[in-house]
Amino acid sequence: MKSDRRHELKSNALDSWISRVPRLAQEHGGKILAVVIVLILGVVFLRQRISASHQKLASAMENLTSVRQQIQQLRNSPYLQVSDDQEQTANLREQIYRNATATLDAVSSQVDDAKVRGEALICAGDLNWQMAHLASLPGAATRPTLNTPLTAAEHLKASKDAYQDALNQYSDQPWTRLGARFGLAAIAEDEHDWGQARQMYQNVLDDAQAGASFTDLAKMRLANLPELQKPVYLAPVTQPVWTAATAPSSAATTAPQPAAK
Repeated sequence: MKSDRRHELKSNALDSWISRVPRLAQEHGGKILAVVIVLILGVVFLRQRISASHQKLASAMENLTSVRQQIQQLRNSPYLQVSDDQEQTANLREQIYRNATATLDAVSSQVDDAKVRGEALICAGDLNWQMAHLASLPGAATRPTLNTPLTAAEHLKASKDAYQDALNQYSDQPWTRLGARFGLAAIAEDEHDWGQARQMYQNVLDDAQAGASFTDLAKMRLANLPELQKPVYLAPVTQPVWTAATAPSSAATTAPQPAAK
């Protein structure tokens, strides 16, 4: 009997609430509709922001790939090293440098992703390192317009600063951290700072997140340091002049490149 009574009371309460729905809807329908609209707009806004963020990130990655290609162009294109049209070569060098620099600045200002911003600094380091090692055009001594936008020393300093900033600000990103250390090691080799170069390579070897490709390269560079430290002796004037057939290969005289990321 008690259970039947409880069931009857619940049924009466439900019937009473249902009977009040039309009146409640009439009294508060506008408020309810407003809340529903706000919730829907909030969901739409959130989805748009997420979508826009993904688009920015994808665009930033594409821009970094483009900069990498331009660095490779500076490194590998014979026309950008030395050519018959020195003025055009100088203009192309400057155009590539300024376009790549502007792209990297835009990436850093538009994207908050630590991995992307760290990679942008590594690209800036690589770009300036490559500019510092471009061969001087034959007429540059008397025609300043044939020089690179900055002096070789200024480009090298900009490269070093970018690598150091990457290491200081984004050391929690493995690829950024390792790339910065290889870049700083290459600059240390240029400056004959063998202790710094050795320390950077050792840091790579001690890095638990460095894969085999990084550690193998670090071991190779460490093994090469004693050879790089040997003084270079000029051949006596009685020695025959190098000919095209007997000259050392360019690979043996090329300055060490920062590791590819």
